[in-house]
Amino acid sequence: MRKSTRAHIYNIGNLHDACHTSYDGKSPQQRQKPEVMEVMEHIDDFSQKTLKSIMDGTYRVGKYRHFPLFDKKKRRYISVLPYSDRCVQNLYKGAVEPIIINQATDDMCAGLPGRGVTASDPRWCVVRKVQRMMRSSKAVYMWQGDISKFYDNIRNVLVMKLLEKVITDKVVLALLREHLMQQRTLAIGDPISHLIASLMMAPLVRELKANGAVIVNYADDFLGVAETEEEMYRIAHIAEHFAITQLRLHFKPYQIRRIEKAPFRFCGFVFYPNGKVFLAKETKKRYIKTRHKRRSRASYNGMLLVCNSRHLRKKVELYDNFKKHHYAQTTYSLRR
Repeated sequence: MRKSTRAHIYNIGNLHDACHTSYDGKSPQQRQKPEVMEVMEHIDDFSQKTLKSIMDGTYRVGKYRHFPLFDKKKRRYISVLPYSDRCVQNLYKGAVEPIIINQATDDMCAGLPGRGVTASDPRWCVVRKVQRMMRSSKAVYMWQGDISKFYDNIRNVLVMKLLEKVITDKVVLALLREHLMQQRTLAIGDPISHLIASLMMAPLVRELKANGAVIVNYADDFLGVAETEEEMYRIAHIAEHFAITQLRLHFKPYQIRRIEKAPFRFCGFVFYPNGKVFLAKETKKRYIKTRHKRRSRASYNGMLLVCNSRHLRKKVELYDNFKKHHYAQTTYSLRR
């Protein structure tokens, strides 16, 4: 393990790939920033100097830049590293990603490659997992858990303790410590934040599975089912106690209810007892507003494929065709 992670970091080709990965994640406007253009125009010199500083142990991280972002009527503070440090983080992310994936369980569907809402494999698609769980014989009572202010409450000191248990390479740990200990809590804007969040949830999911729970985990959201109300309360109390004592995290107030004819919401979708799945109202609004943006188009197209969205897509296509036709007619009339 030590040789593989260190060999990955000490490879200048991997640093080149990390720079291009960081560049691909930028919008066209962000690519015009001086710090981005300077690195990409002199990528060979940057890679050699950065790799030398990492090998010498003289590499130091720049300061985070903080700015607020309103998402779902919530105010979040995004922390972003300078572009050069972001490239380095993508470098060692490739080294630790397989290690963190090995710590995850089959019930975790967020923050890991190939898993999530838009996963093509039904084994790792959260929507398909929930549908299969609801068809099981144990799906009588339901518990939905949500951790309060997930990223803001993840303590980087606890993160480093978990990382030291699964990573033995001192070079990798030094780079992780150099980045993480710049802040008290986990930064939302870091490329490696989703992986670390999954690593934090892995012990909790393992504890619940050891106690016979039937659950699906997506980042800070949990969905569990049980045959009896007492069993469901037992699982919820185990989750709450473990989160408080071991992870220093707190669940929001939850309610155990019987699964009947009422639909429920999970991960931006509305699940119905008959098996149909629709986009939630807020998700529809965000899709309509941002469907033309390159960075959000792929994710929303994937979400539409895993739910019953035939009528929504028809309405959006008709509206787009109407606007296109109306614009063409207006342009033609103005030219005349």
